[in-house]
Amino acid sequence: MAKSLDLLAAWLQPKAILLETQVRDRSHALQVAATAICQGHSIDPVRTFRALWRREQAGSTALGGGFAIPHARMAGIAQPTALFMRPRTAIAFDAPDGLPVSQLLVLVVPEGGASDDHLQLLALVARLLSDLFFRSEIATAASCAEVEDAFRSAIARLTSKRKSNVAYAAYREYLGEYRKSSISAFHVLDVIVATGDVRVVHQIILRFADASVLRCESLLHERNSHETDALRVRMMIRLPLSSYAPVLHELVEAVPSGEIGRLITWRDHLARRRLRHV
Repeated sequence: MAKSLDLLAAWLQPKAILLETQVRDRSHALQVAATAICQGHSIDPVRTFRALWRREQAGSTALGGGFAIPHARMAGIAQPTALFMRPRTAIAFDAPDGLPVSQLLVLVVPEGGASDDHLQLLALVARLLSDLFFRSEIATAASCAEVEDAFRSAIARLTSKRKSNVAYAAYREYLGEYRKSSISAFHVLDVIVATGDVRVVHQIILRFADASVLRCESLLHERNSHETDALRVRMMIRLPLSSYAPVLHELVEAVPSGEIGRLITWRDHLARRRLRHV
């Protein structure tokens, strides 16, 4: 019997979280994930790894944009369990867009469970990942607790019966909506950095096709969250959907003291400035 949306979504809350994990390649990442998942369960990590690897051999579970959802069916568990992993270094995963994977949500479901539940879980993952605010949160979270909170909040938004959520309305358009036209294929991201880091950000943006810096403005009267006196600059960055994740990762690596601000659609950006797309 198919489960309720609330219950299915609750199963996406990771039972284990691994950050900055040292893994050599895709196979090693799944071995580490299998060992972590099996802790507290009466299942064999070797068998779990083999099940995950067999599924991977049938076709890569990478979705593109640096994310993968390895999954497998296993006997010995009563309900689905999830693990989130963020490797220290992105790994090749035979992704459809050719990008390495830097975030994995690993799912193990009961072998005798309903097929519909398994498919619905994967569909919910796709919906969860269309929440771009959630994607940026788990990409930049500094601790396991922050990742837990990000998942909890995103799952709550996913299962909310309300049609809109004012606090996150700008982040919740599905990927399909972005692909409907060239106007929707871009985001505008606010990034706040020290004056000395502006050139670094520009150099990163120049490496990505169709990405550009729309505006730079000095924040003369605001102090940053690090309580320093360095002059800061807000940069409005125009990003194509396909470059969002890799650009974000490079910015975090190159400018760890920077701050990620608002993320809005390109359409909203134009509308707020009373501009028209030509």
